[in-house]
Amino acid sequence: MDVYKIQLASAHSMKSIELAMLSESPSKASSQRGFSTWLAQGLQIQQSQIQVRLEASLAGPRSTELQMLALARKRDWLGMEI
Repeated sequence: MDVYKIQLASAHSMKSIELAMLSESPSKASSQRGFSTWLAQGLQIQQSQIQVRLEASLAGPRSTELQMLALARKRDWLGMEI
């Protein structure tokens, strides 16, 4: 009864796919790695912009000096990344 012995192959995880792309030969993966890295960095910068904007709107006029310093550091880091 081979009907009951079904074996399904599981899908590859995102980490294993990324690791496989990074471990490919440089000639094949150089353009893909450059584009995917560029795209990932752009998405990370966009996410950071949204977080800084949200924190700035929540800070308000009564925020402490420590909160303002943390926000200024995040803005500075974001400016360097762009």
